[in-house]
Amino acid sequence: MKSTTCRSNSVLKKLILLLILVLIGAYVASGADDEFSKRENARVYRKLYLRPRILRDVSAVDSSTTILGKKCTMPVYISPVGLAKLVHPDGECAIAAACGKEGIIEVVNTVSSMPIEDIMAARVSNDQPIFWQLYVDKDLKKSEGSTPSSPSSFLLLLTEHPGFREACRESWCFRNLAYS
Repeated sequence: MKSTTCRSNSVLKKLILLLILVLIGAYVASGADDEFSKRENARVYRKLYLRPRILRDVSAVDSSTTILGKKCTMPVYISPVGLAKLVHPDGECAIAAACGKEGIIEVVNTVSSMPIEDIMAARVSNDQPIFWQLYVDKDLKKSEGSTPSSPSSFLLLLTEHPGFREACRESWCFRNLAYS
């Protein structure tokens, strides 16, 4: 990459903002590791078709179900998102509020951008379930204080380490700036 001198603070600020937006975009659009699960999920979803039922009474459709014993309005949940504050100032708190409004379960990431106490306070009701994903350190003593002490229902999804985002590392900005 050719080195140039920037003589204007306003141009430099715009270039930095552009770089940050590109890196955030690479992070949001990527999946963990080699993105195998992301590609496989997309492949499987392409195989799903809605089969129209003609002349059926749809005045009282109920898509609600339970996930691990917790009631939700549809059979989906919001997957753990690390660093949600990159795309919205309220980060995981905004996700918790939206999930509560719509009756969907949120799974909060250990490396969320908001404190768990703030996320719990953003729920629309005290009985709104929040599940918790915990990255377990090889030294279990380090992980002991990582679980929230909230009265809500939690599911501990234990993983040994956070996913590596290969696509982020391979992005042009990361390759040309992180190693220069």
